[in-house]
Amino acid sequence: MNRNSTRVGAHCVAALALVVTAGWAHAQPKYEVLLSNVKVEAFGQTAGSAKDQAIDVPVFLCRTPSRDDQSSPLLGGETLTGARGFEVCTAGRTMATQGDLVRVHQVYIDANAKGSQCNAVPPHQVLFKENKRQTVFGDGASKVLDLVMSKLLPGLTTAGAKETKSEVGPRWCVASREERLMHTRALLDFKVRKDSKAEGDILASTEVVSGPAEHVFLSGDALPGGAKELRWDQAKKRLAAQSDPQQIYLGVNYMLGDLWGRYDAADTKRITLKLMLSPTRRPFDSAGIGIGYRFADGVFTKGDSKAGDGGFMLFVGHFWTKSDSVDAAGAPVTNGGREKSWRIGVSYSLDTLLGWVNK
Repeated sequence: MNRNSTRVGAHCVAALALVVTAGWAHAQPKYEVLLSNVKVEAFGQTAGSAKDQAIDVPVFLCRTPSRDDQSSPLLGGETLTGARGFEVCTAGRTMATQGDLVRVHQVYIDANAKGSQCNAVPPHQVLFKENKRQTVFGDGASKVLDLVMSKLLPGLTTAGAKETKSEVGPRWCVASREERLMHTRALLDFKVRKDSKAEGDILASTEVVSGPAEHVFLSGDALPGGAKELRWDQAKKRLAAQSDPQQIYLGVNYMLGDLWGRYDAADTKRITLKLMLSPTRRPFDSAGIGIGYRFADGVFTKGDSKAGDGGFMLFVGHFWTKSDSVDAAGAPVTNGGREKSWRIGVSYSLDTLLGWVNK
């Protein structure tokens, strides 16, 4: 076999592998959400054994499927198969983006199934809603722009969803459907109603953050004069200022890990690189660079109650601040010099900084 034919054969194999990989990526969901009205511990049991383990409030489970998960899809019958990898949805996160598929399953037991058919009416109604969102940095920049515009031009500020329904002797039953995401970044909202045929009360809900990884965000940074200026906020489990700090900065931060991710306490992905600017008309009159450690996990968002927790960090930074000086003739020079200092500080959410500036 000559060299040219070997090269052609190698190209054909590579092209075939690319087609197979692309086909798998296109056809398979990037994220799965499962609603169950049976205890999770019963998944490994037969339907006859599990039928008495129903729960009044259904639970949402989530997973990012792997290739192995796809080889054994979620199936009902005498036993439930393919349910491995699902965990209770808490601060759900997926890198799925526009055009990707999200698969929604409902698992329940039909105590009076005939043969291989599930005859029971699914007990719940599941609603899915995709709410378009900005990046964390984009949302923060909009708030800063609104503040600037309100100071310059009072009264002037800057300023999608689809919803579908699905109905979810002894036999495990699985009802599945797929939703194609319409936005690059969104909050995926899943809710379940008790009655599958009427507008009933919401029994359970969960939110999943979708979109590419994010690393950049804004914060409010404070340099306390000493430990006496800080207090422990028991409600939020963090340090807080006793009163409005005198030295504040707008922090531009880059976190090594995904802002929405969940990491172990000692994970280096919590480390954050910082640029700090004075929130005045001359931001470089006092500026600094630093490195910090972010304590909060995946709570950069959604409601006001959590917005204050997303930016909390401790950091150490090096600062340059303009100061008055004296020239060779002994005459005073305003802002003629720069003082350098190392300081330890605390970062809060951007909303906290805007509250300080507006006072």
